[in-house]
Amino acid sequence: MGDSAINLSVRVTTSNENFWAMQEQLIIQCKEDLDKAGIEIPFPQQDIHIRK
Repeated sequence: MGDSAINLSVRVTTSNENFWAMQEQLIIQCKEDLDKAGIEIPFPQQDIHIRK
């Protein structure tokens, strides 16, 4: 658990020339799958009310 994140580790293998494309697609697919499952990652926040 991070301060404002849940850190996940995934290990995959690919050729060097495919690394960046694979990494980008993996991140996109993970985000789409989490969204489809209705899983949201909460983050700390603070509401400030100012009175005049």
